[in-house]
Amino acid sequence: MAKNIAKSIGKYLLVFLTVLLIAFLALVVTAKIPRDAIKDNIIESSDTFFEIMRKNVVDEEYKTQHVYADSMLLNIIYYIDNDHPVKSTMEAKYFSHEQGEAISFDVATTIEQNPEANTQYIRYWHGSMSIIRPLLVFFNIEQIYIISAIVLGILAIILLIKVRKIKELVVALLLGFIMCFVWIVPFCIEYTWVFLIMLITSLIAIHLEKKNKKPNILFLVTGMLTCYFDFLTNEIITLFVPLLILLTIRYKENKITNFKEGIKACIMPVILWTIGYIGMWISKWILASIILNVNALDFVTSYAMRRINGQEEIQGIITGFDTIKRNFMTLFPVKYLIENHYIIPILVCIIGSTIVLIRKKNLKELWFSGLLLLIALVPYIRYIVIRNHSYVHYFFVFRTQIIAIIAIVLAIVYSYDKELFRHKIKIKRKEKC
Repeated sequence: MAKNIAKSIGKYLLVFLTVLLIAFLALVVTAKIPRDAIKDNIIESSDTFFEIMRKNVVDEEYKTQHVYADSMLLNIIYYIDNDHPVKSTMEAKYFSHEQGEAISFDVATTIEQNPEANTQYIRYWHGSMSIIRPLLVFFNIEQIYIISAIVLGILAIILLIKVRKIKELVVALLLGFIMCFVWIVPFCIEYTWVFLIMLITSLIAIHLEKKNKKPNILFLVTGMLTCYFDFLTNEIITLFVPLLILLTIRYKENKITNFKEGIKACIMPVILWTIGYIGMWISKWILASIILNVNALDFVTSYAMRRINGQEEIQGIITGFDTIKRNFMTLFPVKYLIENHYIIPILVCIIGSTIVLIRKKNLKELWFSGLLLLIALVPYIRYIVIRNHSYVHYFFVFRTQIIAIIAIVLAIVYSYDKELFRHKIKIKRKEKC
């Protein structure tokens, strides 16, 4: 027993170190791409950022594209030092008009004036540079957005085709995509990565399930890649959306038959994803501290506390309820329904029909719906724990609720007694005849 545990730990550690090494080398190697090779496309991208800014002023309420993050990314990419790629990628320096605060959206002017980089962004991996930097040799940011849209669109269609036999899962996924404005995602590099990882992980998980293989290593690597690429947007969707798909497939195939088995099926994916995610964060801070000869934790600690319960950019203290409300209201079409007083009758209809068509009086029969509803709470726990970040950045963090949407839709469907429903329809048809 002890030997098997040690063997498993050794295997996971080897995978972790291998992925870490590949991720680190990817940044270093792509940092060697000459600055002149990407300069023209970065300058062209500046016009795109100004156009997006203009649209955001018109549609300030939803801030559809977070130009701040994308322009910062290109700013960091431009200031990567080809002669010192290791140090430069770990430090992630860029030019800021007010050091540590505002960046310039006008990347073109920044390049023209060529001021010295004066601000670091050590706490993140900025792994997207390993893909965006090579792409900038051939494409500007607008063209990269189009490529992103094509890739995400194809992957989403493939996923829907793969789960087409489970119609309720297809409906749940589609509702999640629609309510979270998923069509905006590929047109902001910051938003793209978690959805890309989520779709790829889901497809691989489905393939492994068909082969009766455990997805443990997959979730470990997924956690690592989420940390590597993401800007703390909707990180947990890369864990819980694939997990919901897996649980649904196993439930339909009677591979899990009670609540205990359902919880057990969740434990290892959640643990390994968390280890991969947190382990990747810690690895970045350790590497940065060694390479840059600084204590990276000094940069991280104050930021983390501010994001959890600080008041930066906010007048007064925000509560968990304030954060949940702000994110919930951003879902499509929740705000419209609430403002026009449609939400209450809709909820009454949904809850009422669920009660009427409930499967059995025995609540044990509803164990899977109960498990799904527990998972549906996860985004809101995330909002409470990181309430400052979730409140300030609601215009993209709200998409984490795709987990809740999928889980709730499935929970409602699996609470219905389909046979009873069909029986009632037949009776009504006979009565009409």
